[in-house]
Amino acid sequence: DQPAAWACDILPLFATATAIEGDIYAAREDGATEEEAIARVSATFGSLPAERFPNLSELAGVLTAGDGKQRFAFAIDCMLDGLLAASRR
Repeated sequence: DQPAAWACDILPLFATATAIEGDIYAAREDGATEEEAIARVSATFGSLPAERFPNLSELAGVLTAGDGKQRFAFAIDCMLDGLLAASRR
């Protein structure tokens, strides 16, 4: 019962945070598309000094892969998988 009760708290928090992030993105004034903004982040990660930021520089493409819908679905799946695992303990 406890994992289910706490899930009722965290799942709406995640959905709210996702909606707020979408609103922040929509309010951007640079005119960049989602793809352009992600490409800039990937390029920034990739250009970081590898000796100081080995994970960010090496995994830039993987860290920025997927669109918002794919990432949201992945996050919900992870939460539900974790909830299922917690309920089995």
